Formats: sequence, structure tokens, C-alpha cells
Amino acid sequence: MPLRAFDEPALLDIQRAMTKNTLLWPIHTSGVTPKINFDGLVTYAPSFGGADAYVQLFRDGCIEAVNANILLMGRDEKFLYSQYEALVESALRKYLSFLEGEGFEPPIFIALSLVNANGYRVPVGDQMGEFQPSRGVIDRSVLLIPETRVDAFAANYYGELKDSFDRVWQACGWIGSLNYEGGEWIRKAGV
Repeated sequence: MPLRAFDEPALLDIQRAMTKNTLLWPIHTSGVTPKINFDGLVTYAPSFGGADAYVQLFRDGCIEAVNANILLMGRDEKFLYSQYEALVESALRKYLSFLEGEGFEPPIFIALSLVNANGYRVPVGDQMGEFQPSRGVIDRSVLLIPETRVDAFAANYYGELKDSFDRVWQACGWIGSLNYEGGEWIRKAGV
């Protein structure tokens, strides 16, 4: 959510935005269908019975990205695999690149939410490749994680996302994301 969207709202050129829809692909999808709607532009990944993922670009520059499969990756076990962090960061990088190309300047606020998260846990492997017993499971249906402020465009946004990712791990009983070491995101093996 660019601060400008609230301070000095300006309408995006939706027709031009359609030509840049590769920067507006939904999280972790391999194809996209763009469609102009009342709110602006929506891109979605068609699936059987609807869409599992979409990005809504609002005319004021706000972007909403949804992927209904991130919590389904574990199937019956209700796992939230930590690889979701890389998927979220990669998508965020594209969305902020789009906003930068449209002339938006930081600060930009990002928010992460998990819906229908009750009972999910983050599995962690041991040295033998076996999953450790869970420290805990998410105890609520909706995790609304406080917004994070992005003050500059960057090559990646793992630093800005650290607190949000930590909050998800904390909801599962961990002190924070195990994919960070010394404040740097490193994607540890087995996590």
C-alpha cells in the first residue's frame, strides 16, 4: 500500500498496467489471465472451479495478492512449509518493481495475512531428514500480521519481511523464522 494512495491519490493507467502484467502475476503461479474490473486490474491463475490465486491492482496503486494453495501444500497434515517465505518475497519484489515503474515512491506498507490457518504448523527437519515434533500449531483461523514499512526500493525485501515471517513462526511456537541467520535470510536446508 503506497502512502501516496492515501495522501495524494492518483489513478493508474489501467490499460498501460495490462502491458506490464508479468510483474503482477499471483504468488507461485506459472500462468496468468488479466482482466479489467471496477477496482482496476485483476490477474489470476485459472483452475478447476475458479481461481486459486489472484492479484488485484487497485487504481490508487494498492495491490492485494492472494494464494489459496500456500496452506494446502501439506495436505492432511496441515503444514505451512517455510518455502512460502521465498514465494512471498519473490512476488513482493515484482509488485514493488511495478510500483516503482509507475512512479510510486516509498514509503510503501506491506501486510501479510494467513486465512484458515488454524491447526497449521511449520515442519522442521532434523539432521536425518525426519520432521521434528511440532512445537505448536497456529491457534486461530486468521493471522493478521502488522504492516511493515518499506522505505526504499531494493534488490530483495527479506529484511523488511523478517518481522512478519517471525510472527508466523512464533504463532507455531518458534522464536522466529529459522531461515534467518544474523538478520540475513539464508534458507536453511531441512527447514
